[in-house]
Amino acid sequence: MTTKIHRREIQIETHEVTIIRGLSGQNTKYCDRCEASVIGFTLDQAAAFLLKSNIQASIDRGDFHLVNESLVCSNSLDNQKTISSGIK
Repeated sequence: MTTKIHRREIQIETHEVTIIRGLSGQNTKYCDRCEASVIGFTLDQAAAFLLKSNIQASIDRGDFHLVNESLVCSNSLDNQKTISSGIK
């Protein structure tokens, strides 16, 4: 008696989109590096967005930049999130 084995391969593809909206005029700063008006996020907000507990090392490496001493540029956060997730 012959037993047939059937194999089935299932692939699951997921996508994640994160949208962060600030209130109008909230922490809006001019970023010299981007040459644009951007939203500045606190270090804690940036860490939560990037799912990192400590982002100071990433700032030191230049992964993203600050618009002043305490606010992270929203453009650099978006670029870093895109790079780390592999989205082109």
